[in-house]
Amino acid sequence: MSELINKKGRIESIDLLRGVIMLLMALDHTRGYFHWNFFEPTDLEETNAALFATRWITHFCAPVFVFLSGTSAYLVSQKLNTKWALSRWLITRGLWLIFLEFTIVQMVWTFGIQFHDLAFMVIGAIGVSMIVLGSLSWLPSKLILILGIVIVAGHNLFDWYHPEHNFLWDLLHTKGVYDFENGYTLWIAYPVLPWIGVIFCGFGFGRLYTKNIKPALRKNWLLYLGIGLSLLFIGLRLSNIYGDNYEWGHEVHPILSFFNTTKYPPSFLYLCMTIGPSLLFLRFTERPMKWLGRNIVAIGRVPLFFYIIHIACINALSIMVGLLCGLPIGTFFGYAEWPEDYNFGLLATYGFWLLVVISLWPLCRWYNQVKSKSNSWVLKYL
Repeated sequence: MSELINKKGRIESIDLLRGVIMLLMALDHTRGYFHWNFFEPTDLEETNAALFATRWITHFCAPVFVFLSGTSAYLVSQKLNTKWALSRWLITRGLWLIFLEFTIVQMVWTFGIQFHDLAFMVIGAIGVSMIVLGSLSWLPSKLILILGIVIVAGHNLFDWYHPEHNFLWDLLHTKGVYDFENGYTLWIAYPVLPWIGVIFCGFGFGRLYTKNIKPALRKNWLLYLGIGLSLLFIGLRLSNIYGDNYEWGHEVHPILSFFNTTKYPPSFLYLCMTIGPSLLFLRFTERPMKWLGRNIVAIGRVPLFFYIIHIACINALSIMVGLLCGLPIGTFFGYAEWPEDYNFGLLATYGFWLLVVISLWPLCRWYNQVKSKSNSWVLKYL
């Protein structure tokens, strides 16, 4: 265990994976601002292999982000004295994340302050998941893990149920758009039921990182679980029996269709496809970090901070580039659709992504140092 944890008590392989996920998330958001299409990159009737791959690799972001949130919660539980302290920590943090989703996160996405169009996305889903986990944290961690597996593996059994405009069910499993009086709209993009299952699984998974688990045993578990989930994905996907609403076998893109699983809400196969390889990543990164790894770890230690500032940075950069291209300033505020001719190629999009990542790395490193030395409650929650 000593080679796994650094001097500050951080598990570096987890920070590294989280850092990689944040970089991929930045790629997806950069594509959204600079490679603007009037079709989804996963639409097999319109897409191409390069665009599909650029979107597909970012599918790992939300599941791993939520999963590791559960793992971090378990590691925090080992430092707290009582179940009540853990419950209070989780519920307080969950409420904080929901507040951020509808305020700061909303503002950096749109640079607007009217809040007429609200989006319930990944930060809000993590917040709700933490509140549910905090409410059940008095249960044994093994039971929470079992509940997580049941939810993740079984929620697709309810795919047939589509009640018309049912807010509770849309929030739990379906997603939906709600128009209220005075022009207000709520878009539920991340139904919370499967994400609750993912955070439960991550919480149970955290047991592998306790002091009584020998490194060899943990590595074996990571290897077996990673391979097992990956093979389960392949087997179920080949059979088209269960785990995703959309069968594979597209005439033009049969291979792409095999990996084109459902994210909203995340299907069982989608989660197997992303969590499995991520566990293998953890298995093979339990070693001293080289220069690149240490720099990615610096981002992985401040994920929420990076999440907020990278969106603001990409948004600001898109405005600067758009103005240089002659677009009116009003184009970039709110959820307005941009002109079709404002569309950079994938190569330029990757260039913008690298510019954003390289620019934000020193800021993340600085913030990590400030946060580690500070006792401010605000910094602990950001």
